[in-house]
Amino acid sequence: MAKGVLVIGAPGSGKSTSGRNLPPEETFIINVQGKPLPFNDEGYTNCNLKGPPELGNVYYTDQPAVIISILQYISANRPEIKYVLIDDYQYCAVNEFMKRVSEKGFDKFNQIGAGIWSVPAMLPTLRDDLMVCFLQHDEVTTDEIGNKSRRAKQMGKLIDQQVGGIEGYFTYVLFTDVFKKDGKIHHTFLTNNEGDITAKTPMGMFDELHIDNDLMLIAEKLIK
Repeated sequence: MAKGVLVIGAPGSGKSTSGRNLPPEETFIINVQGKPLPFNDEGYTNCNLKGPPELGNVYYTDQPAVIISILQYISANRPEIKYVLIDDYQYCAVNEFMKRVSEKGFDKFNQIGAGIWSVPAMLPTLRDDLMVCFLQHDEVTTDEIGNKSRRAKQMGKLIDQQVGGIEGYFTYVLFTDVFKKDGKIHHTFLTNNEGDITAKTPMGMFDELHIDNDLMLIAEKLIK
């Protein structure tokens, strides 16, 4: 069973940058929006194939079915790959919705929701030494009695009803938190729920509420 990590945060808060210390020779990036990497891209090469990624370690797609095929291929045929980043995952839903915006009826929402659910749902079928990191934007919601909470952004209420909170599919859920202290900007991860976010990590994994936004640190903890 692959280890799934969900990183949630606003644009520019350090989600993508958190992969800066992962070794390129052991890392594969699924780039949903085709954005340039926010860190030194030495060691990263594009996969110029329409089929499974036999060479390279960066693949551009916003299709959940293609993401699944890539993960299956890596699990079976790329033993050197230990870390997979899917950045930014929510655009799989956003892009599909915009392509089908003129369609009538609710079937498209069910289909989009099923696609978004299918990727984290298949992680148990992958090899144990893989860490798959989903990077996703956040949103602030308000419940029936006015309580606000910060959570992973969903593509509309109907998809939310179909999929539920995507955080439920993960044991490791981290939120970005950026603040200024001693004249310096600090980019951190929140490791657990403060009462108004859906962050969570297993008991004893982290003593601190704030840690450096570094996925290699997470990987080292998971190995232990």
